[in-house]
Amino acid sequence: MYKILAKPFFMGKRVVYMPSCHSTNEVASDLLKKGRIEEGTIVITDNQTKGRGQQGNHWEAEEGKNITCSLILRPKALPTIDQFVLNIIASLGVADIVREVLSIDTEVKWPNDVYCDGQKISGILINNFIKRSSIESAVIGIGLNVNQNSFEYEKATSLSLLSGNNTYDLPQILESLILSIEKRYFQWKNHRETLWNDYLDRMYWYGEVRTYKANNRFFTGIIRGVTKAGRLILEGEEKTSEYDFKAIEFVE
Repeated sequence: MYKILAKPFFMGKRVVYMPSCHSTNEVASDLLKKGRIEEGTIVITDNQTKGRGQQGNHWEAEEGKNITCSLILRPKALPTIDQFVLNIIASLGVADIVREVLSIDTEVKWPNDVYCDGQKISGILINNFIKRSSIESAVIGIGLNVNQNSFEYEKATSLSLLSGNNTYDLPQILESLILSIEKRYFQWKNHRETLWNDYLDRMYWYGEVRTYKANNRFFTGIIRGVTKAGRLILEGEEKTSEYDFKAIEFVE
């Protein structure tokens, strides 16, 4: 079903297709452990039986309806302290293709979920392999809801639902998605400051007064940015603080 991608420069020149698997991230990670594998290799499946999202949450995906894949990257000399940039590259790449397909605004909910009109259309899970304080390789797992029309999670949506139940060609969506991520990858290599600015421009709730929960306490705050290490900078009622992903909750 899926074949070598023609449009990207180097991503997708090897595609490992599996009709079904537990997790594409696990398969991609095993490939890395077994020996050298080309940067840009994609592992993709029609049926991911144990897909995970952030914090170990289950990723809901109906068989044969969505993109569930993992992309292998080898970011040379990327210090572990700067690893959050991989979240930026991946999430902006996904947001770009969703906006291109639907011609609607898309936002990135920190750290890397992609939202349209308050609904989640994509999630990303990254596994990094570290050597001497640098990222030697990374597996970027991507779930993009495409043709699925019903979800258990009420805030989930898909390209099909947002477009009025159109049906999309999954291999074509995959190629456009990977091309979009590759463009963001090259932007990181050549224009790093603009990449960070683009991320802030697309941040969900950025600069808005919203309600959050941390340390079992609800409070209002304003997102002011993200540190290079990926911590959320939040201006609270009394002070500005930085939060790791598991330490703060967005109150919808």
